[in-house]
Amino acid sequence: MRFRGAIVHKTCTKCRKTLALRHFPTRQDGPYQGHRAVCRICHNAQKRDYYRRFTESVKSGERARHFVHTLERCGLSLEQYQSLLRLQNGVCAICKKPEMGKRVNRLAIDHNPQTDKVRGLLCGSCNRRLGFYEASIPGNFQQYLDHPPNE
Repeated sequence: MRFRGAIVHKTCTKCRKTLALRHFPTRQDGPYQGHRAVCRICHNAQKRDYYRRFTESVKSGERARHFVHTLERCGLSLEQYQSLLRLQNGVCAICKKPEMGKRVNRLAIDHNPQTDKVRGLLCGSCNRRLGFYEASIPGNFQQYLDHPPNE
């Protein structure tokens, strides 16, 4: 609809609703200055969807790079990690439970700080406790330190 030569309504190309021009975001970049083809609601939905998809792929890539870096730092190949994981039946060497983390379901690589030799794979909880109580540990922790699965 035009009012004295000016456009006051526009139809969204996404939802096909005819809305007042104020419901369309403006563009200030490049040769396409003026109002966008999609309404503000559809535009924001597209941005949210893109951001969600983009950040998930970036985060998964960062986790993979971090894991490869951790393997290199510990002197393990991916095959050696998988072999150790099979040896432990995919569970923590201390509590015998699989890793149930919120973000990553991967067992941590535990090493002896004096020799830098890999001892085994631990869940996040046992790995933190072991680092905190290294000197005086009861039960399964002491058994794990005396006889790690990788020896």
